[in-house]
Amino acid sequence: MAGYDLIRSWLDPVIDGQEALLSELRGRTVLVAGASGFVGTWVSALLLRLAERGVATGLIALARRPKRLRERLEGLLDLSPLEEVPCDLTDPSARLPRADLIVHAAGEVRAEAAPSALEAVLVDAVGRVASHGARTGAKRMILVSSGAVYGPQPEGVGRLEESYGGAPDSCGGDFYGNAKRWAEALALARAQGSGLEVVVARAFSFSGAFLPLEGRFALGQFVRDGLAGGPVRVRGSGRPLRSYLDGADLALWLLAALLRGRGGRSYNVGSPRIVPLIEAARHVAEKCNCAVALFGGPDGAMRYVPSTERAQEELAVIQTVPFEESVRRMLIWNGGSLS
Repeated sequence: MAGYDLIRSWLDPVIDGQEALLSELRGRTVLVAGASGFVGTWVSALLLRLAERGVATGLIALARRPKRLRERLEGLLDLSPLEEVPCDLTDPSARLPRADLIVHAAGEVRAEAAPSALEAVLVDAVGRVASHGARTGAKRMILVSSGAVYGPQPEGVGRLEESYGGAPDSCGGDFYGNAKRWAEALALARAQGSGLEVVVARAFSFSGAFLPLEGRFALGQFVRDGLAGGPVRVRGSGRPLRSYLDGADLALWLLAALLRGRGGRSYNVGSPRIVPLIEAARHVAEKCNCAVALFGGPDGAMRYVPSTERAQEELAVIQTVPFEESVRRMLIWNGGSLS
């Protein structure tokens, strides 16, 4: 397990300078739906660290297995403000607790899952939470959506802006991207006419501690391969372009959107710095002193990079953790060398 003070040392720099904004959380209760996933863990960790620094905030961790969050953070942060609520949001009879603010980060599901599962997790659950917030007097909700709502990024578009009019083909089999679009519209519709303001965060690609090393995240797979001695395996040509925002920055951006974002408006959340997949793999391999190996298969989306000008201007946030440092943190967190 990583050292006791690592999480604090990674969170404190993103808190410093944002005290005025984050102090608005004092005395308020925040419900984090999907608290045990990558996004939910980082948001919860930031809220717990704020409590340690004197911004007393109630934290309700809602998840199917909320004890996973406790297991991740036990011994690293003071967990006394944490209230764990086991809940399956796909269950229409699920009882949800009241909160002043809602972070909806639930819905970490495989994009290739069956459409019925995607609808239940990505759409129905969102509508259920938004309806609950509107009915119980919640003031604001941040919905963690996805850059997949834009559909394939055209070659001539360098970075996707929130105003980009593209979309997944509704008849082309991309149920994931369309489900995310559907969820955004549903959340806004359910909140209309109530006191609940819904802000949409369109998440791109991320890095840092807690990112799964198994599954669909290429960077997590690279780190897994590197820590195992390599080679770091890259599917396809390695030419696709990505960008990565560290989990600590991600948490701050989401809380800034929750507190400062305009209701009914979307914000891209990610890094504008372009990193070709092959370069990400080579960087991990260099740190792990091993080789890179290309193997067959499709490349996937050739470009998936956001414009973050709206977030920077309206939310006053920036990327503070460079990609290279975030990879170093991933390696440390997962048992790699501290060098």
